[in-house]
Amino acid sequence: MAAEDGGSVCTPKRCRLSETLDAERPLRGLRLVSVLSKNPRSKTISLHCQLPAEQGGGEASSHNTLARVMEEDGPETSKEGPGEGGKPMNNAVLILEKTSFHETDLDAVLGHATTFHLQLQNDIYSSYLTRPPPEVNGKIPRANASHRCAICDTCVKRGRDVGMLGAQSHNVCVCVLELLESQFSLQWVYNILEGRAEQDRVVFDDPDPENGFVLVPDLKWDQKEATQLYLVAICRRRNIKSLRDLTGNHLPLLENVFLRSQAEVLSHFGVPAIQLRCYLHYQPSYYHLHVHITHLAADVPGSGVERAHLLADVIHDLRRDGDACRSRPFSFPLRSNDKLLARFRDAGRL
Repeated sequence: MAAEDGGSVCTPKRCRLSETLDAERPLRGLRLVSVLSKNPRSKTISLHCQLPAEQGGGEASSHNTLARVMEEDGPETSKEGPGEGGKPMNNAVLILEKTSFHETDLDAVLGHATTFHLQLQNDIYSSYLTRPPPEVNGKIPRANASHRCAICDTCVKRGRDVGMLGAQSHNVCVCVLELLESQFSLQWVYNILEGRAEQDRVVFDDPDPENGFVLVPDLKWDQKEATQLYLVAICRRRNIKSLRDLTGNHLPLLENVFLRSQAEVLSHFGVPAIQLRCYLHYQPSYYHLHVHITHLAADVPGSGVERAHLLADVIHDLRRDGDACRSRPFSFPLRSNDKLLARFRDAGRL
């Protein structure tokens, strides 16, 4: 249950790395390839790495030994090569972030073991670089790893934003979808839906094949702060790829996800519906219908108006016009090196 002040929750079990990984050194043999992105505001950095094939489970695919390295402003280059001892390597995306402070650590952080190095002082204002004791400082970094990524999965995150693009018709999106579906594996989604992975993290499971869904915490939420709540509702139907596929016939599914998710969040975490934002991405990061559920106070990537579409608004539009999502134009941002951008150019839309 949530604390009275709504500050911390930990009802579901913490997320953990795959059981096939070494418990002591889950990322042994890790090799850095390139920095994909970094965000000073959120204190995160995304890395393209490579791991020995046995670390991620299964065999490395033939293209997984190709590491593409892209300079920030220079041409794209590539390099091939196995890991140490000729072992096959799998690509991985590793996201490092610093977790938030907790009240129980404050005495140690502010105690005599913490050093304060003055960096700036001006009248009543001063700035310090602090170094807390290891037992506290060691709690700060956390890592999320995605194993066995196709190389395009990592490179698509690189490059600079070029602006907003619009897709005017469903036919264009179907053409674009053919490109994206060949690049991203959905096996991890099916593993969750079929009960073969992450079952200790499931918050709610509706088994109905038409209107059911599985509610799980997003890896970006450490499940400690209710105000940083981030869940994902993964729909069971596999024939709905994105917001663009939705019609009035899908209203029972959308309404079930909307209302039941809010009820489950209140039951498990004590957060009322009035403090939640429920939305879909367009373009989505993977093409299997899912809904993001976050706390209004959480500053999460992808929640801006350029990509997020409130589920309540989608339901309202489909009630008025069952073909609204298929006929209306949707704008979305793309990066300069995105293959989707190249597809638009090839189609003469830019």
